[in-house]
Amino acid sequence: MKLIQYYVINRKTFALIPTFDSYGHLFTRVIEGDTSFLVSMSPLQIIEESIIYFGNDYKGARVAAKQALGNIDMPPIKISGSLGIYWFPSMSPSRDECIWFCEDHIDDTIFLSRKKTKIILPLGHEIIMEGSKKHFDLKLHRARDYRKKIETRTTGTSYILHKPHEDVLIIKEHNPNSYQFDQTAQKKKN
Repeated sequence: MKLIQYYVINRKTFALIPTFDSYGHLFTRVIEGDTSFLVSMSPLQIIEESIIYFGNDYKGARVAAKQALGNIDMPPIKISGSLGIYWFPSMSPSRDECIWFCEDHIDDTIFLSRKKTKIILPLGHEIIMEGSKKHFDLKLHRARDYRKKIETRTTGTSYILHKPHEDVLIIKEHNPNSYQFDQTAQKKKN
């Protein structure tokens, strides 16, 4: 299998699977399109480097996801909003066994046993992982919900802007040339 030193996630990346060599060194098996190869980085390192590459950082991505979804454990992560790349971990990202999945590339999940699930990816890729189908499906649902919330915020038809030191509430409608001003919005004065 081909080995590369550095990797950044792209739209064709399906999954990041931790893989250990015979000496116990952690690598990542990347599934990208119809190919698979090894990278001399951990899955978490690839996630962190990819987020930086697209202009953010891992900590900020986690904070943003928790703000949108509530204070949940192991939130999904936005790698790049403009490219629609959202990922989620199979378990705690701090664990070496954590597999990362792109929410957009999950075709199906199949129950194998109480603690084993088969993940069906595009182009015939299949991953059998430790963990319940119910738990995996919840993580997938959260990732898709997060993507929907972010896309609604960034491409939605309206938003409200309230500057705390002004008494005017500005509501911007879908038409960028149309603004409505509400002079009745008043701050509480101490």
